[in-house]
Order: sequence, then structure tokens, then C-alpha cells
Amino acid sequence: MTDSEPVLTSLSLTHVEFRSNDLVARILAYVSLTPIFLIVSYATTIFWRRDLDVAVMLGGQLANEGINAVLKDFVYREARPGSVGKGHGMPSSHAQFMGFFFIFLNLYIYRRMNIQSTWLKHINCSLLLAITAAVCLSRTYLHYHTVPQTVAGLVIGLTVGFVYYVFYEFVLRTIVYPRVLSWRVSRWLLLRDPGGFEGNWWRAEYDLYRGATVARKVSKKG
Repeated sequence: MTDSEPVLTSLSLTHVEFRSNDLVARILAYVSLTPIFLIVSYATTIFWRRDLDVAVMLGGQLANEGINAVLKDFVYREARPGSVGKGHGMPSSHAQFMGFFFIFLNLYIYRRMNIQSTWLKHINCSLLLAITAAVCLSRTYLHYHTVPQTVAGLVIGLTVGFVYYVFYEFVLRTIVYPRVLSWRVSRWLLLRDPGGFEGNWWRAEYDLYRGATVARKVSKKG
């Protein structure tokens, strides 16, 4: 390679290294990409559903990432001796991301989602716990972080997520939401607040769909 040729690099956002002969490592490499999948899910849900709660949760998730970046620069500790990753390792951004996601969504499910079955809520909580634990495990198993770095990220994420949910519940919902939803641009964008709906949101949508379908069939027969 000559001096005039550009230096090649890889896209580290989705670049995960693991031992090729380790099946567990291969699986956990995909698991470690969960935060990226969740960000895509956030954006897709906001675009198609115009859900104000999801937009607020995404805003908190991004703020949590900003806090992680500041903490990493402040602590300035190597990710792990012999780590395959680059950059500062304390606290783990993946663990902090999942900590925020776990606590905020669980609080939302138990306090805001009109799910009649308590067992179904418990199942959702268990699934979120399993996913969060798997992502945290992947960061240590794949030698990207030490256990203390991963635990620190998880605890910080849980703390930020809890504080942000309290802010969402007692400030955003009571003060900000009514104003935002009254704006003309909000009506133009079809923004909605499913967390403030007293009934079963999915059932109400389905009933509306069924009613429109029946009315269309009746009008065609007439």
C-alpha cells in the first residue's frame, strides 16, 4: 500500500468479533446487536404509529446514551485488558442502554398498559429481564467489558430509566402532553397518546377496523 492510498476501516457500530469455533459466542454476538435492533424498532413504531409515548421513550434512551458518553470520557478506563473493542469501557454502553430500556418499559407496562392479565405482565417482565441479562452477558463473554464495567452500566441505566419515568409520569404527561397534543402540527402529524387511553387500545382499534369493514360490505350490497 502506498502513502497516497486511503486507510481502510470498518463500521464498528455493527462489527462484533468472536471466536469462530465458539457457538455460544456466535449467538451472543447477534444478541449484542439488540440495542441497534431496538433503535430501529423505535423509529419504525414512531413513523407508523405516531405514538407520543414511544417518541418520549426514544428521547430518554438517547439522553441515556449521552450520559454514558460523558461518563466514559470522565472515567477514561480501558474497555478490558486484551479487549477486542476500542474506546473507553466504563460504564458499558450496551448494559446501560438495556438497563434504561428494561426499567422504563416495565414501569410503563405495569402502570400504563391496560393488560387485564397480571400473568401476561409478569411474562413480559420476564422476557425483558432475559433479554437484558443476555446482552449484559454478551459484553463480558465476548471480552468487550469486564464484569464491573457491565454491572456499572446496568445500574446507571436502571437509575436513569427510573428517574426519567418519574419525569415522564409527573411532568411530561401532566404538563407537556396536553399542550403538545393541542398544537395544529400535532394534529397534522396524527400524534396520539395511547398511555392516556383508559380502555384496551388494541381492541378499540380492532373494533374500529371491523366496524369500517362491515359498513363497507353493507354499502356494497346496498
